[in-house]
Amino acid sequence: MSEQGRTPNYNSLVPLDDASFRYRIPAKPAWITLILCFLLSLLPANEISWSPDLVLLFLCFFCAHYTKGVGLLAAFVFGVFKDVQVLDLLGVGALHYILTVYGVEKMRGRIMHFNGFKQMIQLIPVFIMATIPSVFIHAWYNAAFNPTLFLKAFVTVCLWQILTMLYDALTNRLLDQKSL
Repeated sequence: MSEQGRTPNYNSLVPLDDASFRYRIPAKPAWITLILCFLLSLLPANEISWSPDLVLLFLCFFCAHYTKGVGLLAAFVFGVFKDVQVLDLLGVGALHYILTVYGVEKMRGRIMHFNGFKQMIQLIPVFIMATIPSVFIHAWYNAAFNPTLFLKAFVTVCLWQILTMLYDALTNRLLDQKSL
């Protein structure tokens, strides 16, 4: 029988590596970390204009690593919490968090093939571009341009490398313990 006469069977196609389709970080530790980061952001040290936004950093990190239950809805909720916390216009922080998490989710398939430094380099435009709408909304509302929000986004994304190194060290240690 010739090859042209057969219909292809797509049911037998499976990905070579299905690890990217599984959840890598358990949901419970991720949510505990997010809540602790939010409580840490309540401290007065967070009022420094260039201090990193740890809640946003961990939200994006957990979204990039396919953590179950952490996504756009979590970004919206934590963004509204941030707006209430800093007495900001309601929805500006939520918009900023949603745009950043959306950008990370769209780039996740590409960035997860690189090491932490290359991931950080690729995420700098996402964090900076997601800050632009909130900067313009603040400029319009306050009648003053505040470029320190860009610095805050840059400092936040620079911590991605450290977070990736910590995560890799923790997972390697857990894998070593399981192999014993």
